[in-house]
Amino acid sequence: MDSVKLNDGHSIPQVGLGLWQNTNKEDFTHVITSALEAGYRHFDTAQAYGNERLLGDALKQSSIPRSEIFITTKISVTNFGEKRTARSFSKSLEHLQTDYVDLLLLHFPVTGLRKKSWLELERIQKSGQTRSIGVSNYTVRHLEKLQEYATVIPAVNQVELHVFLQQHGLREFCKDAGIVIEAYSPLAHGKAMDDPVVQAIAKKHSKTYAQVMLRWAV
Repeated sequence: MDSVKLNDGHSIPQVGLGLWQNTNKEDFTHVITSALEAGYRHFDTAQAYGNERLLGDALKQSSIPRSEIFITTKISVTNFGEKRTARSFSKSLEHLQTDYVDLLLLHFPVTGLRKKSWLELERIQKSGQTRSIGVSNYTVRHLEKLQEYATVIPAVNQVELHVFLQQHGLREFCKDAGIVIEAYSPLAHGKAMDDPVVQAIAKKHSKTYAQVMLRWAV
């Protein structure tokens, strides 16, 4: 698995498994086991997904050392604010059954509270409980505002990004700022996979429609 270097010196596996909407314990365990066998080492959860504990349990059952696993979680909008961010993250570590995560994100740019939460993420990073910190769903405007008070530049901005939502301006801004863009929903939620251009490329290279979309993102 190729990795991407972050601005803080750490690296993130270029391909990860997003765990949104997966809360059935039996299915979840099967998914994680199959993913590990296939070579996945990067798993993306969030407080709002309600499956941090499931991920912790599934990874504990595997024989893969924690040092080889990359775990991302995100602070829920309901937990923004200095004290709530700290308390909720302690719960996340408990659920994940680990003493650190590899990447901690603010899930959305909540008006009025995101500054306090970001400064708390900086403190958490200094404590060693997360290796890298970043944001999710931030636009250029949100990032410009963050630059006014942040002493640590986000390592990652996780946003929806795919063939049909290419985010050119945001990508350029993040590139100039040294922020890695991480794409979620690279298959565009699997809706109407019938675009003639993508179909033609897939046919030309004897690949599936989904493979073409994922290769574009990579």
